[in-house]
Amino acid sequence: MKNPLLYPDGKEPMIFDTVHREKNIQNLRLESLVNNIFLGTQFSLSVEELYNLATSDAETINYREDMIRDLISNPQLEEAFFEIPSTLIYLKEYTRKMEFRSSLICQVGLKYRRLSMYAKVMNSLRAAFNNPSVKLTSQAIKHLQALVDKYYDKDKIDEMLNRFKDVDASWLDIRSVNLGVNLKNGSSMVNMVIAEFSPNPYDQSSVFTFWRKGEITGVSNLKSLPNIANAGLFQTQVMDMIHERYKKPINELKSICNRYSADGLKAFEELGEAFSFYAGALNLIRRLRNRGFTMCHPVVKPADRFFIHAKEMYPIDLALDETVNTIKNDINFDPKGKFYILTGANSSGKSTYMTATGQMIWLLQLGYYLPCDYVEIAPSSSIFTTFSGGETDNSEDSRMCEEVRQISEMLPNVTSNSVIIMNEPLTSTSPLEGSMICRDLIKKLLEKKASGVIATHFYELYDLLPEIEEKFPGQTGSIITVTKPDPETDIAIRTYKVKEDAPQKKSYALEVAAVHGVTLRQVVHRLSDRGLKLDVNSDVYKKLHDVDDI
Repeated sequence: MKNPLLYPDGKEPMIFDTVHREKNIQNLRLESLVNNIFLGTQFSLSVEELYNLATSDAETINYREDMIRDLISNPQLEEAFFEIPSTLIYLKEYTRKMEFRSSLICQVGLKYRRLSMYAKVMNSLRAAFNNPSVKLTSQAIKHLQALVDKYYDKDKIDEMLNRFKDVDASWLDIRSVNLGVNLKNGSSMVNMVIAEFSPNPYDQSSVFTFWRKGEITGVSNLKSLPNIANAGLFQTQVMDMIHERYKKPINELKSICNRYSADGLKAFEELGEAFSFYAGALNLIRRLRNRGFTMCHPVVKPADRFFIHAKEMYPIDLALDETVNTIKNDINFDPKGKFYILTGANSSGKSTYMTATGQMIWLLQLGYYLPCDYVEIAPSSSIFTTFSGGETDNSEDSRMCEEVRQISEMLPNVTSNSVIIMNEPLTSTSPLEGSMICRDLIKKLLEKKASGVIATHFYELYDLLPEIEEKFPGQTGSIITVTKPDPETDIAIRTYKVKEDAPQKKSYALEVAAVHGVTLRQVVHRLSDRGLKLDVNSDVYKKLHDVDDI
């Protein structure tokens, strides 16, 4: 059964990208992205679980984004909503630990905990929904409101809260239990002794400081437990002893709990995936906004072909890193189809730009807010990523063969709503041959009306663009990562800005080498500092470094 908080009424799930999932998770670093979504919270969904919720349906995407907008626009409702997944996760773990304990005190405690936490969540939600300042527009949030309204009176929440208001840890009249444990060599347990029940909390809990002054009160005859070297086996007996001593208040609490059901809690548990889904979205928005970054509600338009116009997009992982100055960039893919070649110096931000683009599209397919100032976008049906990699374990598969195999598997599944992101493909062949293969590939993809970007150091590919433009006018482009050479040093200035322009046709590999101290200039200087001299042809030296002085 579909989740009504995630899918509009009458709308069946439209699965996104079932073909290339594993490659996208790896190439777009989606594991890291999902970790950032849930970081600092008790709740989480795996990257596979989130991928299963991705959709190509614009109506479903808008349905979820409107839910997020309602939550972040109403702080009281947002805070109340955050209690739901935390409560469900706590109760799931608490139930796992307690439900198979035969002791009456465990069973009563379990039911009381479930009822009391459920009642508090329902009360917080009801208060938020009844607040006149809370404005609701989304259908998903109204479904949650209807759920609260349906079960609040049915489950007698107000009466339950009044009954439970004085019932907390004191309902057993116990604040502390003093246990004595004897250990033998190797720290294995010999036996355990209940030394005391106390109505007062202990001031200290350290094993070195728990001794208390004065007489022990509460239990006149200390009770030794069997000599079994396993702490778990003692738990039931300890609970039985506590139950026996406090039989009357336990039975009274049991009688109170039996008055109430928690049908609404069962309904909440059935929607648990949605609660974690939205709580993760809210958490990511909070963390990025605390760092001064905007997460925007995208303008989502249904269309037969993918397109995107985004202003000031940024990579999430860098934005959350306090040690990094994060650079924003624009993205534009025309509705009629567009294929860019992306060139630039080594380490100038090409891979980061493409990864951030792919992550933003994937977040859109989830129905999340997006990391940019403004974006107008049509959903994609699939993302295909091919990132330059090594050879496979099969000795017969060269790097070239592996890349060609991935491309041949991709092509039959590409549609007009597909996005293709390729990072330095076919680099194991010659620049001219690699460029020609990329040219033919771009033609095939444009024939399918797809959009995408290829990052490459094959500057020859740029010279082949006019041939593609002749058949697909206005559907190709050249973007570069802007790098400015510093005439005073061997290290170029990388701006990490991306703009439409012709390739600079320089990879600045020398400057990358300079960062690691292995340029010829640096070697000569280090040798000179040690009193050694390396004869280098002056003309060669000048040509290598493109400077006037030696």
